[in-house]
Amino acid sequence: MEKLPSWLRARLDASWPCAQNMLGNYFRFGSPTPGTGIAMGIQTTFSDTANVLFLLYNGGLKRFVMDFLKLICTAAGTTTTSAHVAVKIDNKDRYTSGGTDITPLVQPDGGVEPSTITKCRFGIIVANAVGLPRIVGRDVLKVVAAPCWAVNDQVTMSFGTMGQQSGGIAAATAGKIPVALGPAIIRPGWSLLVHLWNVANATTAPSWEFEGGGWELP
Repeated sequence: MEKLPSWLRARLDASWPCAQNMLGNYFRFGSPTPGTGIAMGIQTTFSDTANVLFLLYNGGLKRFVMDFLKLICTAAGTTTTSAHVAVKIDNKDRYTSGGTDITPLVQPDGGVEPSTITKCRFGIIVANAVGLPRIVGRDVLKVVAAPCWAVNDQVTMSFGTMGQQSGGIAAATAGKIPVALGPAIIRPGWSLLVHLWNVANATTAPSWEFEGGGWELP
């Protein structure tokens, strides 16, 4: 621990005490082209299978520990009056079809990339039937008159930070929305799914640029 940079020691001390002696590789993933969004599906209520926004599957022998997921709105969509998010893990590969395949996952130190155990997709994803799902995160992101979302709204979901302030905003202009969630640890053979739904969204769904990151731990 003493050889780690101070910012990482502080993050682990505050958020991941169980991970201090199990450090592995950190990977970052995100939109292929900065400034270009990926459309989500029109989804007005929660669904386990329809229009999943983000799906990460752990196909290796390590655990993947989520750090954060950031969304930047590039198209506001129409008619939405409130937006909600739920995060689940499940004990199987939940991917069926759709979405944008996000590759490669990269390390932030610029070194030679080790092979990654994870597969992630973003956009309009169809998931298959649930196995043993567990909710690990839930929040209201924004409540405001239609179209609710504004271009350049930024949502940052931080995992393992339940002690921090969280909650949606009620403003027609763009703002930063912090979302504090509990830990999300994806075991080998498990999936993580991020469900975002927009109440009253009717004809055009929002689009998002995104980035995220997490640790692969032995």
